[in-house]
Amino acid sequence: MGLEEYKKKRKFDKTPEPAGAVKEGRGNGFVIQKHHATRLHYDFRLEMGGVLRSWAIPKGPSFNPAEKRLAMETEDHPIDYGEFEGVIPKGNYGAGKVIIWDNGTYEMVDPETPEKGWKKGKLHFVLRGKKLKGEWVLVRGSREPRQWIFFKVRDSYASTEDDITLIRPESVVSGQLVDEVGEKNRGRHWVTPIERELEQFGMKKAGRSPVPKIVRPMLATLIEKPFDNDEWLFELKLDGMRALVVKEDSKIAMWTRNGKSLTHRFPTLVEAVATLPADRAVLDGEIVALDEKGEAHFELLQPRINLSRAKDIAEADRRMPVYLYAFDLLYLNGYTLMKFPLEHRKAVLRKLLPDNSGWIRFADHVEANGVAFFKAVEEHGLEGVVAKHRKGEYQQGRSKYWLKIKTQKTGHFVVGGFTAPEGSRKHFGALLAGLYRNGDLIYVGRVGGGFDDRMLVQVHKALVPLIIKERPFNGIPAEVRKPTWVEPRLVCEVRFNEWTSDKKLRAPIFQGFRDDVDPKDCQLEDAIPKPSPAAARRPLPGGEAGRAKREPDRAKPQEAKREPDRAKPQETKREPGEGPISSTNLEKVIPFTNLDKIFWPEDGYTKGGLIGYYDKISPYIIPHLLDRPLVFERFPDGIYGPSFYQKDAPDYTPEWIRTQEKSLDVPGPAPGLSRLFGVRFRSCRGAVRVRSEGRPDSQRDARRAWLARVSENIRRLRHSRAFAGFGEYVHV
Repeated sequence: MGLEEYKKKRKFDKTPEPAGAVKEGRGNGFVIQKHHATRLHYDFRLEMGGVLRSWAIPKGPSFNPAEKRLAMETEDHPIDYGEFEGVIPKGNYGAGKVIIWDNGTYEMVDPETPEKGWKKGKLHFVLRGKKLKGEWVLVRGSREPRQWIFFKVRDSYASTEDDITLIRPESVVSGQLVDEVGEKNRGRHWVTPIERELEQFGMKKAGRSPVPKIVRPMLATLIEKPFDNDEWLFELKLDGMRALVVKEDSKIAMWTRNGKSLTHRFPTLVEAVATLPADRAVLDGEIVALDEKGEAHFELLQPRINLSRAKDIAEADRRMPVYLYAFDLLYLNGYTLMKFPLEHRKAVLRKLLPDNSGWIRFADHVEANGVAFFKAVEEHGLEGVVAKHRKGEYQQGRSKYWLKIKTQKTGHFVVGGFTAPEGSRKHFGALLAGLYRNGDLIYVGRVGGGFDDRMLVQVHKALVPLIIKERPFNGIPAEVRKPTWVEPRLVCEVRFNEWTSDKKLRAPIFQGFRDDVDPKDCQLEDAIPKPSPAAARRPLPGGEAGRAKREPDRAKPQEAKREPDRAKPQETKREPGEGPISSTNLEKVIPFTNLDKIFWPEDGYTKGGLIGYYDKISPYIIPHLLDRPLVFERFPDGIYGPSFYQKDAPDYTPEWIRTQEKSLDVPGPAPGLSRLFGVRFRSCRGAVRVRSEGRPDSQRDARRAWLARVSENIRRLRHSRAFAGFGEYVHV
């Protein structure tokens, strides 16, 4: 490697190109320069052996793995050439215009050094540029030693849709297009697209300020229903971990919403932030893990949240990569943006993140049409929607400029204790959850579902060091027997059906611990949904109502209270994945198990979903099942597994479920024909089908009395005939 050929081709008194020299040490930088000489091409350069080893790519790079690009190896260039952008005058070698189209760092995938890979004729590396990311390969051709092939490896960055050279034609340094470069512009300060946005929105008028040291994240207020309004933007509520990202030149820091460092946990995101086209910036966003459909789920992210060893984190990055969806920009290159309208902040953020296929992505939004957007989100089974006032400032703490509407009820709750395990369960029975109100920790329910064996061990291990003697709650119901108290330092995320009238959780399911949430932020008043504010109910242009459309009335908990004291819909507090739990009627307990078991494989419906379904329709079916003996067809392994009919009441049948030991219509004992009552109890046994037999009690009792009278008359008639009418003690 050397620069002899490079220097031989150039006259440095007539060209602005750097003369340079071979540098000692090993670097890992790369640069791609868009060069409009006789023909337009892209010069790809890798730092190697103290120089920039170079290839000319006529068509430029492509993210489509099927498109193999010719790459002609050229002479080595000095490292300083990676910063060159300008015009090479006519009469000089390579005369034309040059911009820095992309730059960043690279890392070899193969264990050998770049020099050895070059000698062998294959370079397999990961690019971390502002435009090019992911794995790429350079392979030397078999006929001509200077002829190589450059192509993209199939990975999460690969794409067959967009041509990166067309959608991102500008310089990553100056923002210029290659045709904008001219000799008259030498020494001129070029305004980048980002700076143009700052000037357009008047964000520079406030003057420069240092990077803020502490920022409390803005939090959304929970409301009941979606709405339409042209003053609001609607974003997808991402199911991940909130993160504040600070970039100060080469120093990167990432923080949770309660100030805990995330920097060491997500090195891939830190490296991606370092490549952003900004010297200093503060972003707000959500770290997520995506499934095969591109949807975010916290349970995918949870296993790697508490990893600390670099080896484990690297393995997790390969197995389950994470992304940062940025939805706000608080500071940029010396200017604080928090006082400016959200729509302007997001416009600048979009310029900062024009490529939406990398590790850091722009969280887009829908304008005005919140109801339709919410419906689409709900149909896809996603978490919900965040509505943000387009003119709103960034207010630290909870604000009504941001509103959240959830498709599924979830929340963050403080763990104040746990109960003893029952039956075959080990380690603990349920977590005792609470929320703060006026400084007091208020008990809101037991969370016993959502744990597998491994999680039971992990959670119990986290609880044991926090055990205390004093009760952290301001009160506890009698249903909680033999509790073990813990310091209220752990926060868990819980999915549940609804709030009961006495502010208890119905059917809560553990989703995981959230060490990014401060326990004091878990407030009862923030957890209960509020009506849409008046500001969100202005009509849209054209007369379309801005307020949320009324939904048809559904069965409410208070309606269910009118039912007889059997299998009330509100009795059970469990859904998929839950263990034993007490109902709102403190004397009634239904042990639920394996609620995450799939019953309908094609649709993914679970045993817990079956119970939830019967919960919803119970007001309509109970009148037809009430006081009737029932026969269950049970499918313990799903609808394609073996099934059987059950009439007999098992030993574990709760006392509050009525049984009978008589035949349907004939007086007398009938062992084996006992009948079960209770919609939920039979659902939790995997009973997909239920069949009523005979008449309700009221009709059956009347028929029994009538049958008894008829039977007695027949007996007397037969008796009298047996003695030929002469009496019982007269023999003939």
